[in-house]
Amino acid sequence: MKKISLVLMMLMIIAVFVLPVFAADDENLEDMPTTVDESASATEAEPALPVIKKESATYMGVVDIWAGYTTLSLNNANINSISGGYVVGVDLGLTLIKDLPLSLGLRFELIGSGQGNYTGELGNLVSASYTIKDTLIPVMAGASYSFAIPESPVEISADVFAGYSFAKATITDNLTPGFEDQAFSGSCFTLDIGTTISYQISEPVSAGLTLGYRLANVASMSADKNVDLNFVTHMNKGDLLKDSGGSAVPFNFSGFNIGLKVDMKY
Repeated sequence: MKKISLVLMMLMIIAVFVLPVFAADDENLEDMPTTVDESASATEAEPALPVIKKESATYMGVVDIWAGYTTLSLNNANINSISGGYVVGVDLGLTLIKDLPLSLGLRFELIGSGQGNYTGELGNLVSASYTIKDTLIPVMAGASYSFAIPESPVEISADVFAGYSFAKATITDNLTPGFEDQAFSGSCFTLDIGTTISYQISEPVSAGLTLGYRLANVASMSADKNVDLNFVTHMNKGDLLKDSGGSAVPFNFSGFNIGLKVDMKY
């Protein structure tokens, strides 16, 4: 009985001293806020991640279309009143190496002039007044290299193209009745050197000013058909157009050109 009484006494002592401690802890828990004060717990904002610029779209090449004015070196002892004309052209470029602003491709042009005067002979036919019209069609291959100005929509490019040109000329006798227009043709090596200053309108499209020089001297022109008048053949097909001294008349289409160009990437 003594042992039982001693145990009961110990339990009563524990209850007197320990239970108030747990009760105080419960009261402290009830006083704790149930929500988190975001303003109090907020720390300094983390630095924003760097913005990664998206890589530009990949293009296979570029198509250039341009038109402008060109000087011509056609004036000589037989051809005069032709010092300039028009030029239109298109480039079909292909970029072989990614991120290298070098384009290889083809160039096609059409060069023409206004009416001029021709003085001389057509075979053994001599007239006091001829009118002449001429055109040149160059077909070339070459390369173009671009220099982009950092943080600017402006780009400068340089190009060089070489190939072959095909010339046509039509001569009309203004005084001889029954004289048909006579066609002549020729060809020559051609070299184009130029530069373009362009402004980027959108990612695939830009426009600018083009400047260049063309070397294209057709040394001689030959008749496309017989030159007949009143059932008399004055020149046979394939005969060269010659001056009174018997020398071939040259058609020099060399000259400077200036125009506007539009570039479209594809």
